[in-house]
Amino acid sequence: LGPPPHKSFYLSKPPSHEPLFAENNRHDSRETALLNSARSDNYYWLAVALLALASIGHQAWSANLFAIVMDVFPKNATASVTGIGGMVGAGASLLSDIILGKVLTMSGPSGYFFAFLLAGSVYIIALGVMQVLMPKMSHLGPDLRPLK
Repeated sequence: LGPPPHKSFYLSKPPSHEPLFAENNRHDSRETALLNSARSDNYYWLAVALLALASIGHQAWSANLFAIVMDVFPKNATASVTGIGGMVGAGASLLSDIILGKVLTMSGPSGYFFAFLLAGSVYIIALGVMQVLMPKMSHLGPDLRPLK
């Protein structure tokens, strides 16, 4: 049906297509180009596809990680190991958010390259750490010693 003819559709004013933070004009041309390209839809579906692929990969990693915990630890320790892992992950996430905010504030838009590079590399690093700590996966008994 649409809005009534005597009222504006927008609550305050229609959105403008000016660059972000145009009122102070303190950003350089690289930032303007970055903001303008972010608003264009030239590569919209490519970005959606890459984010979907990253989400699929992360979920596959997460599912395999939970399966490894269940394969290695006994039933009575599975919940504790999963909970401790979640707690460590939440703490690392909190710390990395704080550090990433400071790094991106200091480096500007170019810091995103290194942030995404590190985020993609963490999976390979974690797999390497798992292989070093547990080169031959074996089930643990109730006393948390390897079963023979």
